[in-house]
Amino acid sequence: MFRQYQIKITSGKSPLFITGFSMGGFGALRIGAGYPHLFKACSGLSSITEFEQLSNWYENGDISEIAANVSHQTSVLESMLKNRDNLPPFFFDCGADDILIEANRKLHADLSANNITHVYNEYPVNITGRTGWNISENTCFFLNKQLV
Repeated sequence: MFRQYQIKITSGKSPLFITGFSMGGFGALRIGAGYPHLFKACSGLSSITEFEQLSNWYENGDISEIAANVSHQTSVLESMLKNRDNLPPFFFDCGADDILIEANRKLHADLSANNITHVYNEYPVNITGRTGWNISENTCFFLNKQLV
């Protein structure tokens, strides 16, 4: 269930965006694709694109304990394909030396092969090595364009 917090400067007509970093990007892209009627746009920064990629952050790559508690986690691509006719505009990026670069490149290639409109940017450095402003700058520019 989604919870929308009312901020004094917003109204019920204010557009909602969803974005996230790494695992949060995985969620943001999938949720944005699955609920296009709620979100004006979505974005992911250095995102996991498939549940199994969590193994990069587990000792010995063993995610069996958490995987046992998950019935099925659709990949970002599966979510986009399932909802391809109603997708909000979306953006994702990754640093060229990021551990997730190949997964993000593959997602970009797969989306392109399936004629799914998207924006993908790649940077010469690991996104986690950029400053917070640099990380949010391109996302903010993308989301701002969706307001017009």
